[in-house]
Amino acid sequence: MQQVHAGMAEHGQVWFALEQTAGKGQRGKSWKGAVAENILMSVVLETGKLTIAQQFRLSAAMAVGVRNFFAWHAGAGTFIKWPNDLYWGDRKAGGILIENVIGGSSTADRRPLAVDSNWKWAVVGIGININQAVFPDYLPNPISLNHITHQKYEMMELVNGLCQCLQEQWELLINGQWDAIFEAYNLHLYKKGQLVRLRKSNVVMPCTIRGVADDGKLLIEEDDTVAFDFGEVSWEL
Repeated sequence: MQQVHAGMAEHGQVWFALEQTAGKGQRGKSWKGAVAENILMSVVLETGKLTIAQQFRLSAAMAVGVRNFFAWHAGAGTFIKWPNDLYWGDRKAGGILIENVIGGSSTADRRPLAVDSNWKWAVVGIGININQAVFPDYLPNPISLNHITHQKYEMMELVNGLCQCLQEQWELLINGQWDAIFEAYNLHLYKKGQLVRLRKSNVVMPCTIRGVADDGKLLIEEDDTVAFDFGEVSWEL
């Protein structure tokens, strides 16, 4: 992000870290990863061809790309947990955090942006558990690719494969093929059609996940279909 603000970033640049000392997660949470055992990277995207109203479309494209990469190695049990976590079965394998540059300022993920602002850049932060075998006890449900396949991976080879998957979805997005991305996102949506529990404020709601709307809202069914925006509800797993 410093490179973006300094005018030194280029579209498609990838920054890879062996270690993070201040990794970011959703809603102000931290992201922890063992040294040199996981994918910890950021991708710089020039978003001038996208509108601010298409923020969710970029998020979904990156989520589908990450899901496709992981599924290539881990199989069909790989899902996107709304809005953009990577799950294998009922366990978390990774996550995405997108920071946007609008005008001269930065915002994280899908915070509302001024209609007349100019969306210039996005920095897509991606963390995926790869070779890590032991996780801290306070993490409720982590899993790594090593847990699933019992193999050790050469990180740079995986990063190249991940970048290919992201590139495929990016090209679909900027070439007007949003429908393909949207269909894939809902096809691989975690718990779609299943009864789950979501928390809103202090109320836990049993409900059925119906899908995600075009604007990124989660569609659930109680007595009627209800839509929730990002950050409005949390999962009770």
